[in-house]
Amino acid sequence: MIFDELGHEAGITMNVDALSRLEADAGRWEDAARLAGAAIGIKERVGGGAPARLLLVGDVLGDARAAIAEAADRAWAEGRAMALDQVVRYLAERAGPDPGTPAPATSRPVR
Repeated sequence: MIFDELGHEAGITMNVDALSRLEADAGRWEDAARLAGAAIGIKERVGGGAPARLLLVGDVLGDARAAIAEAADRAWAEGRAMALDQVVRYLAERAGPDPGTPAPATSRPVR
């Protein structure tokens, strides 16, 4: 994430908010709630950020609660407790390898 490389916490938060909506739209409710909680936690620690209404992400936690009840609140609390570096690692792990990383060499002989 470029915002992570720049140390731009507000940019990271905007991306986390947007990703929470994408997870919700895909029906991955626990991940959506966890990311929504993470965005709120970061905003609280850095003193603010763009409101969800401005980002057009809607009420991800409310949607998740409607779908998975108490599990949404647990995931949201887990996300809210995450430090910024934990959120970035969580996103990196979910994204998989960097697309710019070369594929590992194969052991097939070249002919």
